[in-house]
This record gives sequence, structure tokens and C-alpha cells, in this order.
Amino acid sequence: MRVAEVLEIVQGELLNTPSISSFHSLSTRLETLKRGDLFLARHNTLIDEAIHKGAYGIVFSGQIKMHDHEIAWIRVDSIQEAAIRLIRYTLTSKGSQVALLPSLEWKIAQKLLELKSSLFFEGEPINLLETALKENYEWLFFHEKPFERIAPTILRSTPPLEEPFEVTSYTLFDSKIFFEGHHHTLPLPRLFLKPLANVVHFFKTHTLPFSLAKMEAIDTLHPCFLNTRGKITKHGQSNKVVIAEPDLEAFERYVAYLKLNAKWAKILFLIPKPYLEIFENIDFSKSYQSKEELLSLIQNEEYHFALILGVNLAFLQERLKEDREEASLF
Repeated sequence: MRVAEVLEIVQGELLNTPSISSFHSLSTRLETLKRGDLFLARHNTLIDEAIHKGAYGIVFSGQIKMHDHEIAWIRVDSIQEAAIRLIRYTLTSKGSQVALLPSLEWKIAQKLLELKSSLFFEGEPINLLETALKENYEWLFFHEKPFERIAPTILRSTPPLEEPFEVTSYTLFDSKIFFEGHHHTLPLPRLFLKPLANVVHFFKTHTLPFSLAKMEAIDTLHPCFLNTRGKITKHGQSNKVVIAEPDLEAFERYVAYLKLNAKWAKILFLIPKPYLEIFENIDFSKSYQSKEELLSLIQNEEYHFALILGVNLAFLQERLKEDREEASLF
């Protein structure tokens, strides 16, 4: 890639007259940087080492002192914006299709799609740049707002005019459907069947291969069943369940879902203390100030379902996993 081409793409300012006119490749990490590369400096403290490793150019923001005038120094207003522009250029030149889905649909789609040349990405755009340059993806799927400008054309899901499947039965955390001549038991609550319908409709509209038979549970409204020792056990093997939800808006939806669909159960809502005033009118809510206090409440309180605000599924799976030596004693 030539210097003039990079300047046009990132809309940057060339601060000197370098002795080089092009770059071999592009890097955003010192670990992958090779001699002759253009380096996007997410932190200006990385620049000296990038030059030492042989970078032919530096894209940076802010103010720095140039000390090697043979390489290209390109200043931009925002490194993340420069990364988005480079990714947009790369995906356009490769003809990749880009979809931006709501978060829940993105998670469901990731479980269903059977297309090897696809990528489901979340995180900072700069972390995608090297992958986008090196790999040839037919489809890329995003769910975060910064990616709204990642391609000239962004495909989005729309509700189907007719439901693509028939719901035959459901429990609090599972659903049974009939789709194209086959029965499927899905680890999805009824609350998530409309997002599922949107995903199925999107895949069929764009003739993308998918399989409902491979559907696995997602990390949202995911029940962790606890045994008598307060450790996670197999699905459905106990009458004590904990559910983690880091997002406040989603937590409020799931409070309503549990109160409406599990009226027979004792439901406990565990909330970080700063948020307690928001939920002061909800019965059976308790606050916690630390992760250790939260774990104590999980272990010692009586409940059928405990919905927890402020932690994610990975936290529960790590802190409540059964110790093999402990399990062997029982």
C-alpha cells in the first residue's frame, strides 16, 4: 500500500517527506509487526519500539516528537476512526458482505450459521484490522454501534411477514418448535423466539446455510443449576438456579419475564448496592457490595431463581464450578 493511498483512506496529515513511498503490510500490534510495515499506534508509548522493529510508517493521534525522518509520520484525529476507514476500504475491495444485528440476534446467529468463511466480531475496530487484511471473509457480523460505518452497505435483519416456525411447547428456559418438517428442542426461552425468527428470516433471505439442530445455549438468560453444595451441576438437575446479567436494560426485561412466568417460584434479585434504589419496589431484592458478598448470598439464601445484576455468565461458571476433588468425596 502506497503512502499517498493510506493518506487518502485515513484522511491523515503527512508531517514529513519520507524516503519510503510504500508499506509491505499493516500492523496494529508490536507482536505481529514486521520490517516495512505501517504501524497504527493505539498508544503513542508503543511508537519507539515499533520504529526499533523496522516500521516504515506510523499512524498516530495527538502530539509526538519525530525522531526518524526517513519513515512516514501520519497524524490522524482518531486512531479508531482511521482503523474503521482502513477496514471499510479492505472489506469493499474484497467484496465482503457485512451485517449489523441486535446483540441478541448476533448471539443466536453465531450458534446457527454453517459458513466457514464468516466472522462474528465484537470489540474495538482496531482489533479487527489485521484479520480483515489477511483473511477473505464472505460475511462479517457485528452488533456494536461503532461498526455502523464499517462498510458502504450494512445489512440488517427485519421481522418476517409470517413466522418461519411453529412453537409447539416451551418451559422457562427451553422451547420446542416445528420447522420445515422437523421438530427441534432449543435451549432458548420463549422470550427469545422472535429474535430467532428474525435470524432465520435473515439467513433464508440471503441464502446462508444454517442448522437449528446445532443450536446451543447463549450467555443471556442462561440458567446455572446449583447442587446442594452451591456448585453448578447439569441442566435441570436441581431446583436452585442462578442467572447472571451485566446489562441493566436486559436485567429489567428478565425481572419482568421471571415474575410473569414463574409466579410459583421464590425469586431473588441480587443487585449492586448503587442500583438498589432503582429496584426498591421489587420484592425479594438484596444488594451486594463485593463479589465475595455476592457469592455468600448465592450460597446461603433460599430461592428457586436468583437473577443477578452486574456479573456475567463467565463469572458464575468460574466461581461456582465444581471442584473435582470435592465432588469425588460425595
